[in-house]
Amino acid sequence: LYIRQKDESFQYQPLLYKGEKLSATKFYRDDRELYVGTNISLFRFANDKRNIELLPNTEEDVVMKRIIESRVVSMVKDTIDGHSVLLVSPYGHYITYYDFSEQKWVNRQDSIRRIIKSFNIKDNLIRKFFKSRTGRIWVATAKAGLGEWLKAPSPQLKYYTNIPGDQTSIGNNNIYDIAEDTNANLWVSTYGGGLYYFNTVTKHFQHIAASHNLAEGIQVDKKGNIWMIANGNLHKYDPYRKSYTSFQLPDVEKTGGVRGSIFKEEGSGKMYVTGTDYFIIFHPDSLIDRSAPPGVFFTDFSIFNNSKSDLLYGGPISLEHNENFFSVEYAAPSYQEGYPPQYAHMLEGFEKNWVEDNGKAYYTNLDGGEYIFKVRATVKPGVWSKEIASLRIFITPPFWKRWWFYVLCAAIIGLIVYIVYRYRINELLKRQSIRNKIAQDLHDNVGSTLSSISVYSQVAKIYQHQGKNEALEDTLEKISGTSSEMISEMNDIVWAINPRNDNMETILQRMESFARPLLASQEIQFYFEYDASVKQMNLEMTKRKNFYLIFKEAVNNVLKYAACSQLFVTIRYQHHLLELSIRDDGKGFDRISTKSTHSLAGNGLQNMERRALEMKGTISIRSELGMGTTILLRFPLP
Repeated sequence: LYIRQKDESFQYQPLLYKGEKLSATKFYRDDRELYVGTNISLFRFANDKRNIELLPNTEEDVVMKRIIESRVVSMVKDTIDGHSVLLVSPYGHYITYYDFSEQKWVNRQDSIRRIIKSFNIKDNLIRKFFKSRTGRIWVATAKAGLGEWLKAPSPQLKYYTNIPGDQTSIGNNNIYDIAEDTNANLWVSTYGGGLYYFNTVTKHFQHIAASHNLAEGIQVDKKGNIWMIANGNLHKYDPYRKSYTSFQLPDVEKTGGVRGSIFKEEGSGKMYVTGTDYFIIFHPDSLIDRSAPPGVFFTDFSIFNNSKSDLLYGGPISLEHNENFFSVEYAAPSYQEGYPPQYAHMLEGFEKNWVEDNGKAYYTNLDGGEYIFKVRATVKPGVWSKEIASLRIFITPPFWKRWWFYVLCAAIIGLIVYIVYRYRINELLKRQSIRNKIAQDLHDNVGSTLSSISVYSQVAKIYQHQGKNEALEDTLEKISGTSSEMISEMNDIVWAINPRNDNMETILQRMESFARPLLASQEIQFYFEYDASVKQMNLEMTKRKNFYLIFKEAVNNVLKYAACSQLFVTIRYQHHLLELSIRDDGKGFDRISTKSTHSLAGNGLQNMERRALEMKGTISIRSELGMGTTILLRFPLP
């Protein structure tokens, strides 16, 4: 035991009990007494006698008369059942307390009070009792987490332990030390999980990720900074800046640095840390961190895991759209032994926040465009260097993502829309033309025929009144023939506009069914031939109608004027042209000298030529007197 004198010097005071030298392990001072915990038991220091003495009746207690292979690690004054007590933790022996009213120890050996069960004590390794400014007592256990000492309705411990999957629970149940901030919240160090902040209202923990895992003693200075011993050195966490700083202390005896708790001197704010056979005094305000944040250097650039480090020295990096899987490596030389740098990167244009890493960043499937890769480093978690290394990267977008491709697509779409629009307009015009054509045919053919029937009817009435029976009969014959022709023409028009008759096989059947019986009635032999492929073709309405009517006109002319015995009809398809040949062995004619309106040189020929033009085809007629006539029609098919 060392006692500080008025001149700031220390006087050595040996601790002896029954001639045995003791080790002081814990001090506790209340308003009147100084209590000294040792490796043997708990003593009261008599300042006037400058010696130590046991509390009354300690010799009669099984546990405290001599602690078996342990030591007193913590003590605090409180009340139990209205009695003033001193709570004590002999490490490894659960909790014991000294009742000042009854002047006796109560511990796990008391079979009447049975404090382990009644106090809900789950851990025999109690490291510390911590009494807050509000009087609440918190307990640091080595296995059961953080304990809260509840007094009502009877003394009992409530535990806050690790709950897997719960981010608000503590991550490690091995509590080493407890400290309090100005808001009556706690800072908790764990031996294996680092530093935690505990909100005493919400009962939630927050882990300080930058802290070293093997955290030991902690203290809070007047500015709210958290001082902590870990890994043999002194550490500071600034909760306002969220910065973490490590200080390397001189290891006088080369024993692994400082260990255990931190003692804070009330009033002056000085703090004490100890190593084996030495201690260090420091004031938190006097420590200055002179470590400079390290600079960052790029060390490698890889595309699909193939190193392309030469790209780091040629200015901005340009990549093709299929080279968008790359990684960047970097390093920050640090001259602080034992404190490796920490890194954070951000790819502007892709990431909005800094991402902490271990010196390497990966990216894949990036869109084309310009990016700026930035990286920074620190050896003090939370305090990042203002020196930022950057790398400009340009990824050439694929052609289908470039502006000219969008313009081209828009133009193509516009052209397609226009073509569809024009197609629809043309179809409408085509339909209107068909309607007009049908109306024209009805007007020209049916209208004129009906007019003729009307005139013949009036003439028939006159012949009837005049009693000219022979003339009347001839007129009625003309009315009958004209009506039959009109019915036939109406039938042809209806047949031509029916889309079910587009197939060439249907057309061939109609052509044969029309010509064969008529020719047979005049004993004309009919030869009808066509290629097998012709049957599989389709003709649209206009071509179908004109093709059939040209054939029909030719057959009628043969019946009326040719005086033939044979008629040959041949249909071929070659060179994308459909060819219709109609040849007879009749008397023929001379087109130049023939002026009859009923001959091929008259209206019949003109109708054929007009229909061939409508089909965008050609028609030729070869005829000689006594040699018969040949009509050849050719028109294109798509």
